[in-house]
Amino acid sequence: MYARLFTLAITCGAGTIPLAGALMDISGFPATSAITIFCGFVWSTLLLLQNRLALKFSFIFYAVYRTFFYTFVFAFLADVLGFKYFGVLAGIMFVIGGVLSLVQYPLAQVMAGSCHLEAENDICDPGYWLYLNYFMALSIATTWYFSYQDWRNRTDLLAYHESSKHSIRKGSYSKLSGQELEFSKRGIETKPKHASTNTTKYGSV
Repeated sequence: MYARLFTLAITCGAGTIPLAGALMDISGFPATSAITIFCGFVWSTLLLLQNRLALKFSFIFYAVYRTFFYTFVFAFLADVLGFKYFGVLAGIMFVIGGVLSLVQYPLAQVMAGSCHLEAENDICDPGYWLYLNYFMALSIATTWYFSYQDWRNRTDLLAYHESSKHSIRKGSYSKLSGQELEFSKRGIETKPKHASTNTTKYGSV
């Protein structure tokens, strides 16, 4: 029963892909990442409650978290680093993810108790899943710092653009390079001098 509900939730989760895209366009990447992390945190927290109703709701939040996560990661990669090395970076992510996923099988063996084998027996070994879920919830919660840092970076970049345009209007060109000066005169957004040449301009703040 639970396996079927989980499969159904994962399948229906694909329907939230347009919602994730719209959220990135309207609210920006920092807000989308914060909401994505929130769904993951709620999912892991529901697992800590250890009751059947919470488990069913955890399927829904996991499906949304999973879909939002994959949609966000590839959009964020293209937005921040551009498309020049997009294929290479995406390939590296898949390789790292594939290697780390191999850990889940021995980890499941270590954490598993005997309750899944003795469903009719009230006395069984629950294993160490609770500790793993606590660790998972804490790990996901710490990634909210990524959303905050991304918001700060985009805010600083926007402030730099605004200050550059203000300097151009006042005739203070000393702090801008020749290329930045030319772009600013044309009304084209510039980027900080320390930014990589492969980095595209950030999306909405």
